[in-house]
Amino acid sequence: MTPRRRVSDLTAIGAMVGSDLRQRLRDKSVVIFGLVVPFALILVMNATFGGLNPESIDPVSVTLVSARDDPSAEGLAKAIEMLGAPRVKLTRLTPADDNAQESRLEQSVESGRTDAAIVLPTDFTSSLMGGGRPAVTLHRRSGIGAVIVSYVVDGFVNRATAAARAAVVAGSQGLDPATIAKVAQDTASPAHDLALEIRDAPPGQLSTSGMLVAGQAAFFMYFTIGFGVIAYVGERELGTLPRLRSSPIARRTIVTAKVIVSFILGLVATSVLLAAGALLFDLRYDNLVTVGAVVVAGVGAVSALGLVMIRLASTADQAQMATSVVGVVFGLLGGSFFQITGTGLLARISDLTPTAAFIHGVGIGADGGTIADAASPLLILVGFGAAAAVVASLLPDRSTPR
Repeated sequence: MTPRRRVSDLTAIGAMVGSDLRQRLRDKSVVIFGLVVPFALILVMNATFGGLNPESIDPVSVTLVSARDDPSAEGLAKAIEMLGAPRVKLTRLTPADDNAQESRLEQSVESGRTDAAIVLPTDFTSSLMGGGRPAVTLHRRSGIGAVIVSYVVDGFVNRATAAARAAVVAGSQGLDPATIAKVAQDTASPAHDLALEIRDAPPGQLSTSGMLVAGQAAFFMYFTIGFGVIAYVGERELGTLPRLRSSPIARRTIVTAKVIVSFILGLVATSVLLAAGALLFDLRYDNLVTVGAVVVAGVGAVSALGLVMIRLASTADQAQMATSVVGVVFGLLGGSFFQITGTGLLARISDLTPTAAFIHGVGIGADGGTIADAASPLLILVGFGAAAAVVASLLPDRSTPR
């Protein structure tokens, strides 16, 4: 009897990968769950949460009503104008101006022409110097810029009041005017004994839109790669797999081909989503090499997880359910929808998930970080993939005939 000629592993892998890819491309569910649904979620979530990005605080218009040449009012005006974020357009009025009337100020704020209106009493400075706390009226809208302005006003009035009262106490003790002025100045100034050291933050901070794009790309990576797992288990159910194994093809070759199909699908879908994010939301990936390495490592880690699914799932329905559960759990823990902050156990577990490592790594590359800068998330992704491959090798092969 002539022995069967064994087919080359590379030839068999190439043939099976090509056939599976053609089938997956004809399967509309791959396009829907790999591209269409993620796009839709990214658009909806960006429309809902994109305005929360602190990098895009809109400028605010502020109206300050005070007596002419009031020195304390001048100090408050400078404090407001010194704000860098948000930028402030300051309008100065005196109580005699028609637009300074209470009703007109309220109407201006309600209509949105002014974000915040501050009314100082005409005796603002004299009241402070007498040790009192003058009543300051503030009308503002609910935007974050107007809230920041209100904090500046509150802080200034508190410091000015404390300085004036300190001056009154110093004067009651018979101190000379120069000493009284120094006491007031020291009280009004922020703590001067605190040293501020400014350091560049490590790369890795994504904008709100960037977090949404990277998070959804990581989330749907599990579903896209899961199609290869479902296809393998489905062939086992239909009896195609036993026929393949009866042919002169090594068993590992069949699994390798399915994993390669999953890897290619995940790589293409993830890359397209990140590229679309750059086009639609004006995102920048300053170091494409780092971003590419993170994408490859992330897709590889999830593809290795697919090996575990192949070993555990008995039916295609079980494989689909397991893929969905794992994707949702890792998506919630890893920050596909919202970030888990803090230093507790849950935050630590979140950092070790492939989803969180992927988002962090993309952020490093988008911020211009090198592969060395992204060593931590890359090690997590590679380690997760290696651990999944080891676990899969230890599990029994359900497709082996008993």
